[in-house]
Amino acid sequence: MNSTTTRWGIALAAVAAAALASAGCRLAPGDCRDERDCASPESCVPPFSPAGCGACFTAMLPCSDDAECDAVAAGLICEPVFCACDAAELGCTPGCTRDDQCIEGSRCGASGRCEALPCTAAADCPAQFDCSAAGSCARRACSGDSGCAGAGYCVGGLCYDGPGTCEGPVP
Repeated sequence: MNSTTTRWGIALAAVAAAALASAGCRLAPGDCRDERDCASPESCVPPFSPAGCGACFTAMLPCSDDAECDAVAAGLICEPVFCACDAAELGCTPGCTRDDQCIEGSRCGASGRCEALPCTAAADCPAQFDCSAAGSCARRACSGDSGCAGAGYCVGGLCYDGPGTCEGPVP
């Protein structure tokens, strides 16, 4: 193979890769849209989502309602314990005080809990969200990237601004 052929081959490969990437077909190593993009035993985790639970936890301050938590310290709320050994276990945790402490598409409510943004139309919601029949913003459901706004990614059947990541099992 001569140098001209090699240069053309490299140039064509680069053009093809760029076309596939702009069409949403290519993912960077470790990125994913669903489990098929990950090597076993990895899972596809949506952006800004926890990878799941490994070891289980118990509440440091068990509770049954917000009043119990507020008696311990102002601003604590009674919530399910993340990765609890008992799925029904509740514990005191700091409530939100600002909207930026909540995930995209939600705001800090008067109860100190993050709640979905209210809406009357999809335009009231962030990109990759729709206005639900309940009048609150919810992630847009999708079956492919084309169902998402702009250059969004369909990850696990929901729209996000970026791809998911392949994560190994949590210890």
